[in-house]
Amino acid sequence: MTQDERFEAAVADARAGRLEQAEIRCRELLDEDPRHPKANLMLGISAARGRREDEAISRLGIVLEVEPENAEALKWIAGALNRQRRFDEAAEYATRAVAVSPDDYIVQLALAQALVGMSKLEESSAAFVRAIRIEPKREAAYRGLYYNLASLGRPQEARSVLAEASKNAPSHWCHLRLAELTLQHGQSEEAIRWAQLVPAGTEEAEAALVALAAAYGRARMPDQELETLDRLAAAFPGNRFLPMLRAGRLQLQGLFKEAEVEFRRGLEVDSKLGEAYFGIVSGRRVEASDLPLVDQMVNVVDAGGLRPDEAGPLHFALGKANEDLGRFEEAMSHYVEGNRLVRAYRVGPRPFDRAGLERTVDRTIDLFTKEFLESHRDERIYEPTPILVAGAMRSGTTLVEQILSSHPEVGAAGEQVFWRDAARDCLTFDPYDPEAGVHHDVIRKKAWEYVRQLRTLAPGRAFVTDKDPGNHRIFGIIHLALPDSPLIQLRRNLTDVALSMFTSYFQTQEEYIWDRADIVFALKQHVRLEEHWRHALPADKFFEVDYRELVTNTEPILRRVLEFCGLEWDDACLRSEENERVVRTPSFWQVRQPINPRSVDRWRKYEPWLGPLAELVAEV
Repeated sequence: MTQDERFEAAVADARAGRLEQAEIRCRELLDEDPRHPKANLMLGISAARGRREDEAISRLGIVLEVEPENAEALKWIAGALNRQRRFDEAAEYATRAVAVSPDDYIVQLALAQALVGMSKLEESSAAFVRAIRIEPKREAAYRGLYYNLASLGRPQEARSVLAEASKNAPSHWCHLRLAELTLQHGQSEEAIRWAQLVPAGTEEAEAALVALAAAYGRARMPDQELETLDRLAAAFPGNRFLPMLRAGRLQLQGLFKEAEVEFRRGLEVDSKLGEAYFGIVSGRRVEASDLPLVDQMVNVVDAGGLRPDEAGPLHFALGKANEDLGRFEEAMSHYVEGNRLVRAYRVGPRPFDRAGLERTVDRTIDLFTKEFLESHRDERIYEPTPILVAGAMRSGTTLVEQILSSHPEVGAAGEQVFWRDAARDCLTFDPYDPEAGVHHDVIRKKAWEYVRQLRTLAPGRAFVTDKDPGNHRIFGIIHLALPDSPLIQLRRNLTDVALSMFTSYFQTQEEYIWDRADIVFALKQHVRLEEHWRHALPADKFFEVDYRELVTNTEPILRRVLEFCGLEWDDACLRSEENERVVRTPSFWQVRQPINPRSVDRWRKYEPWLGPLAELVAEV
């Protein structure tokens, strides 16, 4: 037999699964001709597949000496070099392979991986994109591109990659990442949907249960949350997030001491858990006796190696601890760093859309005039009666709901995003759309859906509060939908509001809260709407509560609020700290304390370090 015939016999053996016989034939050929390109290629690829990188690189190198543009040899040697972390050499061979076979998915993937190893993430991302275009049904390139974009601080683009992967190359990894991302952005129902797609027994099952339990908790589904925690404990009893999830559940119930025990258990498993440190300090005041805990947090930060989502909450915890200890300059430095880190992994470098917010406020003011609201008002009455409490974030909406829901006739729905979502269907601002404007039929339909939802959340109550601060922007739609419902607008010192926003670590879709200058801009737009609703909404359905008056002159203010809502006086409203409802906002600890003015003029403690927030002092 000729050499070619013997090599074809080796190929036939390989295709038939007789790999050992194929290798013997190739070695016999190499005994006669050590530089036989086809035999070296077959043995080189076999070595690469068997993770025998040194042998693979040697044999494939011989092939390339004979045939410098052999695409298969270039591709496989690049992969072997990548596994040996010899990324510069791998990139050189992969680049040559791309020149020969630009439409080969594996070639583009090898180049992308080599460039990642060289920290050339932009160039690597371009190679991943090319790979996806070649074979959009394969997952590996999506995964690489996602991690690149996340590392580059472009989380929105990273999320778009996951969305594309979920359509074209769905996988358990993709579903898990989407569950974690949507949860991170406060989209609990979406997180539940994605996490449920990850089955038990998979590599991602443990992390998916963690995400699912957290999502159920934030979606106010306690039975499902508890059931998922039990599943997690049974399947993965050593999971490092299990104590954290239990602690969060206890904390929301006002069981702060019990929650701290669980948070500390979490730190015993992983001392870098920033969320655990934040959980401890946010559930009580930090005292001098806690200095060892503060030092431990500082040591974790100084040691480095933390991801932004680990370091962010840790800096917020250090900010809160230093504030409680009276070290305000140090506290502000940690708040600044915490906000920088959280912004980096939630929205990346994309600037806050100031023009978009201003445009929305302009259009809202132009459309929902006093005359428009009066001419479109009817007398529909719903049961239970919704009480809408809104205002700027951190203006006191949680406290007002805590007080009102202490009344025996009032249930609390917490922060419902119903109207923020429904507004997209109820209103079209597009000047080029002939159907633009307020869609009254949709508004009526949404009103019934909303009231049915409140009945489920607070069965048997005649009144139900909804304290989503975002409702403030859409009071016009809400008033058209619920013309008989009381609308309560919270008003608070703007500098205190801004400082409270900047020093709070919480889930939100508002993208301005991590930058002090953006907060100032957003609050100025808020004040424009505040003044507009004061004049446009009917006086019998719109009531303003000043936070300072509420906490310093409580009973007279509360009597007026209850009368406005159509409620009789009840002394329980003065003991709102005894209200045992679950509170899911950053004020969960504060509202468990007796009503007090400690947060009034808090900004004065930070006056030298307010930075851009100082502009609001003059505004006030």
